[in-house]
Amino acid sequence: MENIKTLSQMHPGETGVIVEVQGGRGFIKRLEDLGLRKGKEITKLSSQILRGPQVVKIDNIQIALGKGVSSKILVKLEER
Repeated sequence: MENIKTLSQMHPGETGVIVEVQGGRGFIKRLEDLGLRKGKEITKLSSQILRGPQVVKIDNIQIALGKGVSSKILVKLEER
């Protein structure tokens, strides 16, 4: 069984590959412009309690995403 979670469900330190970004064309384009696209490796660095930002690393760049945005990014986690 594949281990797929939303970015918001990942724990800090977990790494995986983006398998899907859910949303409309404009939303997906905006995330692609930030480097968040299908097939890219992503690492969750930290998250705030409740609805705070989720900090991720992609291509050696740190990006803070809101909880709503991170809940629309599906990631296949690396096997440990």
